[in-house]
Amino acid sequence: MKTLLALLLLIPSLSWGGSDKTSWLLVHTSSTAYYEDNQMINIPLSKDIFAFSDRPNRKYLYLNAKEFISLWDINKEGSFHSDPPNAVITWTYNKQIQEAEIIIDNVVSTENGVRYLFRIITGQIPKGELSNVSIFIDNLSSSNLTSGFIDLA
Repeated sequence: MKTLLALLLLIPSLSWGGSDKTSWLLVHTSSTAYYEDNQMINIPLSKDIFAFSDRPNRKYLYLNAKEFISLWDINKEGSFHSDPPNAVITWTYNKQIQEAEIIIDNVVSTENGVRYLFRIITGQIPKGELSNVSIFIDNLSSSNLTSGFIDLA
């Protein structure tokens, strides 16, 4: 839990052009997910990915699957493909919150959601179905927002 709190407090600053600096965190939540192996987890996308900013520029937006996946586009400069983000995945097991720190190398669309391809930094994730899953992703850079990844207009 300390890791999650540290992640929330240490979100890097972004620039939206001009002098406006905004810090962003992306959150993907689902009641279930399926962990296939040491590198892949499938999470249904029943609602959009939520992004919110830190003080003092409190903003929020929702990303659909296409916008979210575009953040890893190999053909776009500044994408997560060239600099994968850190993240924390949480889930419940035996009524306790579990967590693992990961680096997300890629995200692809599936029939009903998103498949994350990642490396585990710390922690262990049990194979099979997970409950009450959240992935907290940091380090959304300004180039991701200004290079056509997400239409903020």
